[in-house]
Amino acid sequence: MTEATAGTALRVRAWRDSDREAWDRFVLAHPEGTLFHLSAWKRLVEGTYPFDPEYLLAEAGGEVVGVLPLFRVRNVLFGDALLSVPFAVYGGVVARERAPREALLRAAEERLRALDADLLELRQEHDLGLPHPGTDLYVTFRKRLPERVEDVLAGLPRKTRAAARKGRDGFQLETVVSLDNLDRFVHLFLLNKRHLGSPAFGPRFFRKVVEEFGRSVLLLTVLHGGRAVAAVLCFAFRETLVPYFSGALEETEPLRINNYMYLRLMEIAVERGFKEFDFGRSRRGSGAYKFKEYHGFEATALHYRYVLRKARSIPSANPSNPRFDCVRRLWSRVPVPIARVAGPFLMRYFP
Repeated sequence: MTEATAGTALRVRAWRDSDREAWDRFVLAHPEGTLFHLSAWKRLVEGTYPFDPEYLLAEAGGEVVGVLPLFRVRNVLFGDALLSVPFAVYGGVVARERAPREALLRAAEERLRALDADLLELRQEHDLGLPHPGTDLYVTFRKRLPERVEDVLAGLPRKTRAAARKGRDGFQLETVVSLDNLDRFVHLFLLNKRHLGSPAFGPRFFRKVVEEFGRSVLLLTVLHGGRAVAAVLCFAFRETLVPYFSGALEETEPLRINNYMYLRLMEIAVERGFKEFDFGRSRRGSGAYKFKEYHGFEATALHYRYVLRKARSIPSANPSNPRFDCVRRLWSRVPVPIARVAGPFLMRYFP
């Protein structure tokens, strides 16, 4: 589809493999681009789960002026949906101006009709003033980092500072930054998700993460007496460090593991020249929400929007839905070997 905009032909078309470099350049240059908009996330998702990419690109004058990453997901919880994007907290349309943004949205709705699908979900981080229904369930937490490492601890709230210092000094916790600990991390991640009543990605998914993002992946492992007790896998995106997957042994909570782990992670971020720490998405009122507030982060609303075609309501396949309480309790009691095998398969139902 083509339209005239200020004398320049604007065209929206489907992704081609040859678009990879131009697509990524645009994402990296746009202030609203995220790591989940990069082509590496596309390859990660389509390389690990049976979702069909439906990526859309807007171009004018031979240049990329907007992108909209989409996957078609079909399951009993979401129905037949176009999601931007699976397993990500940010997504949606990124465009230079209003015209390509609107053209991309129209193209997505046309694709929704052509596929006879139920709904379109846009995980927008920023408010674009879209007229579609949305949810205020999710927020994100970001904070500028200090310039000096010694100011990280001083910048934490008083009680958080005391807890992090106790973990560091009182329990002789140590940290290691190395992808050599990936298998240890996967096990800790599995145990943590199982404790919360949720399935977890398996080793194949995380190996694909490392394969696609390479040097942009940082893995911090916390050791207590030489034993791995917690770990967090992060992404480096421009000047921001994004801790995204984490796990810790439940029985080591009295050691203030998580308080120390995120203190040390922010210190490492400053050492490596990062300017911002993105603590990621949480549901309002959840334990993770309170934990991030406890560390001095302020919540910022996310602007998820939905185009409901055949679906009657916004999907609610999340832990805030009381209908999942029984399922979560049952999953938290599933033997670890079963959770390890079944979890990666079940993740396709929670994209």
